[in-house]
Amino acid sequence: MNTEINDLDNIRKVWRKMGAAFNAESYCTSPEALNNKRTTLDRLRRRYMSFMILSISAGIIEFPIILHLGSLGFLPDNLKWPVAISFMIMMLIEAGMDFWFWKGTGRICPLTMTVSELSSMALYYKKCHIKSIMVCAPMALGWIVFFIYAASLANFFPIFGIITGAAIGLFFGIRALKRFMAEYKSLYDKD
Repeated sequence: MNTEINDLDNIRKVWRKMGAAFNAESYCTSPEALNNKRTTLDRLRRRYMSFMILSISAGIIEFPIILHLGSLGFLPDNLKWPVAISFMIMMLIEAGMDFWFWKGTGRICPLTMTVSELSSMALYYKKCHIKSIMVCAPMALGWIVFFIYAASLANFFPIFGIITGAAIGLFFGIRALKRFMAEYKSLYDKD
């Protein structure tokens, strides 16, 4: 028999050390502060909701703007509707995917799932997220090429603006992807 475990004084010391570790200033100063902390899963779901709202908003806001570009001579009149509709469809597909991820990650419950279940579900949604990027990135690239083509037909070719916008979008997209992947990794990483 292990006398160290049976020794009541040692058990009390260990218990106090554990309590001190949980009540440390660096961990949490008050129960209210603990309630305001967001888990990785909360941040992941909030990010999907933000992207869903952003996609819908972009589709709604840009649709009439693209239609108006025809009257300004930026787009030929016969291409303003296809450009506007293709952009709206792309944004709705993005919003639909983000909704699916938001709903799916909502089924992950760390309190009731085993570690392996949680890890496998997080890995599944991470892989699906990467696959969705493989589908949506060529769609976005195709839309940009189509927009460049349409603008060139109207003899208004703002190549610098289009390239700058694409580069800025790519930068923020990669940054957001890194954050998504880091949050997924913290969900399925068992270390």
